[in-house]
Order: sequence, then structure tokens, then C-alpha cells
Amino acid sequence: LSLPSTLSLGTKCRVEDRTSRHPAAKDVEAADRGQWTADRFVLQLHWWGETKHHDLRLRDGEVAFGLIILELDLDELNRGRRFLCEWNDHYDLKWMDFEGDIPPEEGGAEGNPSKTLAAYMRILDRGNYEILERKTNLLSLKIEGKVLNGIYLAKAIRLKGKDRWLFWRRSTDETDGKAFKV
Repeated sequence: LSLPSTLSLGTKCRVEDRTSRHPAAKDVEAADRGQWTADRFVLQLHWWGETKHHDLRLRDGEVAFGLIILELDLDELNRGRRFLCEWNDHYDLKWMDFEGDIPPEEGGAEGNPSKTLAAYMRILDRGNYEILERKTNLLSLKIEGKVLNGIYLAKAIRLKGKDRWLFWRRSTDETDGKAFKV
């Protein structure tokens, strides 16, 4: 279990930094027009039929990666409950600002796994993030959105022979993944 090699510790992903030395500075004008820029996050609800999950997509330049969060309850997450996830090393950037219907068979494995039901995506939150800590099996993020706002941790675990992740909001007494126990 490991994180993408493109992530570096201290990567700051803020479009508000309008100085030319910041990697996102070239995207400020696009952000002012309401367009997606580099180095931001989006949280989407993704469902088809009775099946649903949430996608937390993190854009780092020309790469998007993130978590597929199973059975997420946002109120419980923000109170510190841990949620089971799957890691995704690569998302097509077209999904970063997508909201709407995905007809059957059109999305294939990319957006709609159903051959008979339409799938849907709704954007629940978006904003900035900063990587605070990166280890082989732990990612600490400062997320600044309207729904997700605070320090969040993702920890790799092995569950029933499968590589999985846990995602939660850090409590005030938790400094890193050391307070975590399976």
C-alpha cells in the first residue's frame, strides 16, 4: 500500500495565493471565472440504482487521485467517525467538475458500471487542500471547503485480505496516525 509518487510533503493547493511563484497562480484567472483550476478537491456523491458511494478527488497539477468512500455520512465524518475507502491512483480530470447523468454503457467502467441503469453524480463540496504529512500508509490533509473543513487522515489497512483505507477527520487530541488503532 502506498501513495502516488507525485505527492510531496507540504504541497500547498490554494488558488487564493495570487503570487507568480505559486504553481496555481496561472489558474487564478480561470478560478475568477468560476472554472476549475489545478490543485483543488471535489467531493461527489455517485449513485446508480441502490448503489452509492462518495468520490473525494484531489487534483495535483495534471493528475487527479483520491478515495472512493463507502457508506459516507458527512455529519458522522465531521464528528470523527472512520469510513472504509478504496484508493484510486488516477481519475480522469474530466470528472473533477462533472455533475449530472451518466447514461448506461456510455461511462463503462469509467463513471457508470451499470449496463441498464443511469448513474448520477452530484458535487457536494469543493475547495482547497494542503498535504500536511505523507507516509507510505498515511496521508494527512488540510481540507478547506464548505462541508469538509479541517484536518483529515487517510490510513492504509489490510481488511479480509484486501487493501483498503480508512478516512476520518482528525480530532483535536490526535496529532497524526499514531492515535489510530484497528
